[in-house]
Amino acid sequence: MGLFVDTVSADVTISELGITIPHPTSNYDIGGKFNARAIREATDLTTAITGGDLNWKKTSGGSIEDAADYDPDLALADEANLGTGLIDDRLVSFKDIDDFAETSLGIGAITCGYNGNAANGRFLEFHHGCPSDESPLVVPDNNLYLRRLSLSCTATTNCVVTIFKNMVAIDTVTLTAERSKTKKNINIMLDEDDGLAVQVTSGSARNPILQIWLGA
Repeated sequence: MGLFVDTVSADVTISELGITIPHPTSNYDIGGKFNARAIREATDLTTAITGGDLNWKKTSGGSIEDAADYDPDLALADEANLGTGLIDDRLVSFKDIDDFAETSLGIGAITCGYNGNAANGRFLEFHHGCPSDESPLVVPDNNLYLRRLSLSCTATTNCVVTIFKNMVAIDTVTLTAERSKTKKNINIMLDEDDGLAVQVTSGSARNPILQIWLGA
């Protein structure tokens, strides 16, 4: 997840990160300057965002997110450059999964999505142009678990997104007049070389993005 912040009315000091963000500042790249653990442990940052002293965004120049939706645990997601939010920029990376010691939760997220209107039957893509039924995410190790799912799209919709393991459905995320949802405490065991695919199995979603959180 990218993390960019704007000051609202005054300078903001984040003591844990050793920085003061002067006002006015827009699109300060927290995610690009600090690692996931530092962001998660920066309680001054969390307080500034949830208290309204900083506005936060997932992409530089993107829309301001709701302060109540800020979750420092999301900084544990893949730290690849998300750029302007295009699917092309959301390349699969296993660095957070491979190095559990770097995160206190021992989890990391892999992102898939579709650039356009994903109608019923559309498989999402871990890499642009490669539907996940044809190019699944291959689990890199034994004893990994599907821990969380986070789904978002660009407009309110009704849809069901289904996650498959070796083309057998194992879980779903449902949006009902919503544009985002997170499911936690899933805990489905995965084995090395299992293939994960994701499909819209009901309704449709505009520019859907699904984060699949894996952990030991």
